[in-house]
This record gives sequence, structure tokens and C-alpha cells, in this order.
Amino acid sequence: MPTTKLTLPLIDGSNTADVVRDMNALANAVDDKAGASDGLATLDATGKVPASQLPETIGNATKLNGKAVIYTNLQDNDTLRYDAQLDKWRNVAQNIDRIAPGNVSNASVTVGNGQLTLKWTDPTDSDWASTKLVRKVGGYPTSANDGTVVVTSTVRNQYQTTGFVDTGLTNGTTYFYQLFPVDASGNVNSNTANRLAATPVAYQEYGVAWNKTTGQVTRLGSTVGLSAGAGFNSKLPWQGVRRCNLADNGTVNAYHGDPTYKDDGANGQVMVEIPKFWFKKTTTANGYEFWISDGALSGYSVHPAFYRDRGTGTAVEVDKRYAGAYLGFINGSKLESKSGVTPSASQTIGTFRTRAEARGSGWGIEDFNLFYALQMLYLVEYASMDSQTALGQGYTGASAVRTTGGTAASGSASSGSASATVQVSYRGVEDIWGNLYYWIDGLYSNGSWQLLIGNRAFNDTGSGYSKTITSGVASNSGGYMSDIVADQDAGFIGKTFSGSSTTGLYDYGSLYAGYLPIASGGWSAGAYAGVFRLNVNYSASYSHSDIGARLAY
Repeated sequence: MPTTKLTLPLIDGSNTADVVRDMNALANAVDDKAGASDGLATLDATGKVPASQLPETIGNATKLNGKAVIYTNLQDNDTLRYDAQLDKWRNVAQNIDRIAPGNVSNASVTVGNGQLTLKWTDPTDSDWASTKLVRKVGGYPTSANDGTVVVTSTVRNQYQTTGFVDTGLTNGTTYFYQLFPVDASGNVNSNTANRLAATPVAYQEYGVAWNKTTGQVTRLGSTVGLSAGAGFNSKLPWQGVRRCNLADNGTVNAYHGDPTYKDDGANGQVMVEIPKFWFKKTTTANGYEFWISDGALSGYSVHPAFYRDRGTGTAVEVDKRYAGAYLGFINGSKLESKSGVTPSASQTIGTFRTRAEARGSGWGIEDFNLFYALQMLYLVEYASMDSQTALGQGYTGASAVRTTGGTAASGSASSGSASATVQVSYRGVEDIWGNLYYWIDGLYSNGSWQLLIGNRAFNDTGSGYSKTITSGVASNSGGYMSDIVADQDAGFIGKTFSGSSTTGLYDYGSLYAGYLPIASGGWSAGAYAGVFRLNVNYSASYSHSDIGARLAY
């Protein structure tokens, strides 16, 4: 029988003793155990026990029942617990955290040429550590290890505003993404609510040519063969023009069709979201060409509507603009956009501006650049200067203002009628013409008929506005517009006024020195009204019962 601890051989008392033999056997047995990891320690040349003879270790850890024991920031009263996810023992101050962080929010993906831009807001959990963005082709990732990890964000909300641009993608291939929030304990949120998918496509060019002599509008580029409405619903930027509820801080609370969407203002201002687009306006031998692209193609510029000061003191490029779905209503000290109210009128542009800006940074009344963007979207989609025939007469043949919400049932779709007592809506913007004229900010015609155009610090005289355009007009002029100011950033501002309700731009306009603009046409404007109606001949002190304003962000 061997000894219990060192398993040394014991001398069998029933045998005849042989002292020499037995002592030698004992010495050899002890010698066999010397220096072994489970035997007797020996000393090296420095007088220390070699590491190979110490108990098994891993870093700062030992083993317990075959599992590593790790110590991190050991504190008084810590408890040693087995962590099945790590397959190790570790010290903890309380129970091991098994709760994954919450979902991301405001997740979106913007399609580009060979690329996709993904935005999201990280969860608010105090122990959030990172969010992994995983990409896969053929289906959604089922775990954080299923697919390609394209980015791991460790800075909270790093991609909330500018987004993460996933480049080098193949146009026409659908890419599936899932965002996996991870906390400090390594818990991973694999909720399928954090999924996104999109297909990158080559940038498209959508254009029309206007012959100002014949009035004919011809489709160009990718618009050839398309029809207004359904033909553009899947094309950017029109695809993304939709009604939403917008909080005062600029957060979209809901989109039309969501369960929480409200038309009555109970869930935020009722606005129309307009995605950023690129444009160009070129002069031809007999008129102009107007082009829209969903990306930065050569010769195109970001439309000036998509530069906005939202509290930084500088107009910076933004991905979305928002126009009031409804004509503005003053409620207390603020301008609102909601259905079921009589839109406010009989106020100066300054009063409306103040009430709109009271909502917070970035808010105002509709500015010229945004007005111009909506005009371009309409023209390229409908390929007609005669908006009242193409879309509807609008509420232009009545005797009094009408409450907002007549097109609520249309949602984000365009709607109109040949009747002059039915409100019109262009992709969710109700009364884009008709019902009330509305003030346009950010444009002033100075004493030399120069056009001063700005996109921040709006005022009544164009002071500090960044753009000055020579209009070519030398005297106060008005009437049906037959030609427009050529500069790309001047939009459809009238230059000559010898047209009619069936020629030119089909709409009335004017350009006076030292004045501000109103747009659209009121409840009794008749054929004078339309998407191009713009009268730059109103003073800052003017107000009238048929002039209102539209909220913008």
C-alpha cells in the first residue's frame, strides 16, 4: 500500500526486512516525485521553485474544478460565481448581469450608388458598451457572429446624425443588416426589431425640358415613360416624401400609417418629410432644363433647401427638410401644423416668423429654398407648368377660408379635383396652392430688384443673406409669368410677365423693388393660383385675411 499524500511505497510487515533494499526503494520513490507538478518541489539555481512545479495557473487565475478563476478589481465582500457564458469563475459584487441592453431606435437606411448609409440611436442603458452592425447577403444575421461585422461603435449615438456609410457594395444586391447592442457584461441584444435591409442602386437623373415659347414640357432621362404618382412612388427622392409627426427637437415621432401617427397635432407637428436631393437648372436655346438626382453626380449640387441652421449659428447640410402638411395655426405663442383648425391669417410676416421660431432651433415659416424644392419635385414628376390642370384647381373658387384637414385621408399621396372648392395636396402638402396665400421667408427684392436669398437668420430686409442674384428686371412688374430669372438658385421667380393662364408658367407673379413674397393663391384666386404663383410685392408691415403662413423645419 502507498502513502496517502505522496503515494510512497510502504514496507510490508509480513516480509523479511532488508534494510538496504527497502531504504533504496524509498529513496528512489521520493526521487521520482521530486520536481513533478504533483510531487515534491525542488529549487532552481536562484533558490526558487520553478513555475512548472507550481499549481496550474492562467494569467492571474487559478483553476477550480477544472474551470479558470479570474479576479478583476477584487473588492471586500465580493462573491465567487461561475459564469457559464465565459466558462470561468469570477468575482462579482452581486448577481451576474444577464439582462441585455435595449433596442436601438430611429434606425434608417439611405440608398446610394454602391453604398448604404445607416443611422440609429443607441439604447440608453447605463451599462451599454457598444453596438455591432452586422451585414449579410441572402438573409438577416441570426447572431452577432453570423455575417460581416462592418462596424462596432463604442461611442454612444456616434452614427445618429451623419450615419455610418457602408461602401464598396454591389448595385442591385440586397444587403441585410442587424444591429446588436452589447453591454459591459457582454450581454447581446439579438432582437429582430433591430433589422434593416436595402439595395444600393446607381444614381438616377430625372429631368424635364421647358420650352418657354410653346409652353411644352418634355420628359428627360429616367423620367421618360414614367407617369406622375405611381411612376414616382418608388423613385428617390419622391419615395421618401411623406407625412410625419415631428417633435420640437426635430425627432420624428411617427410616420403616416404608423399606429401612433396623429393628424390633430397630439403627437407632434404634422409635417411632410422631404429627403435631400441634388439638382441642376440649365439654360437652353428656347427655355430651361430642370434636373433632379438622388446622388452627387457630376454637374449637380445639393439643392439649397438642404442647408439649414438648427441651432449652431451656421447653415449646414441636412438630410431632411420638413414642410407643414397644413397651413399654420397660431396657438398661444406658437405656430402649429395640424388638421381640424382654421388656419391663421391677418398677421405680418414678422409675427408668423416669431410664432414659428418659438417652437425651437431650426423652426420657421416656409422659406424660399424649401418652396423652390417643392416646385422642382412637382415639375419633374408632373411634367406640366399647368399645375391646376395636372393636379387640381385647389380651393380657389370659394368665398371664405376653409379648415385644415380636407386631404387628411390622402395621407402622403397627392390629391386634387377639377372642382375649385376641393383642397389640393401635393405628396402630403395640403393647400400647396389655394385656401390662403402664405408668406415666404428667406427672399427679399432690394431697391435694385436684386434677389437676396438666405437660409438662416431670416429677417424683413434680407440683411446678411448669403446669395445675391441680379434678376434682370428694371422696373416693378407683374402679371402672368412668361419667363424666369436664369440663375440656378432663383428657382421660378418671374422675370417677364406677358403670359396667360394657358401659356408660360400658367400662374401669376410679380417682382417689385423693396418687397417680400407671398405664394400660392387664396380661396378666390381662381386661375391666378398654382404651384408657381409668387408675388414679390408685399411690405413687411402688411397683413390680410387671406394671407397666412406654413410651418417649416
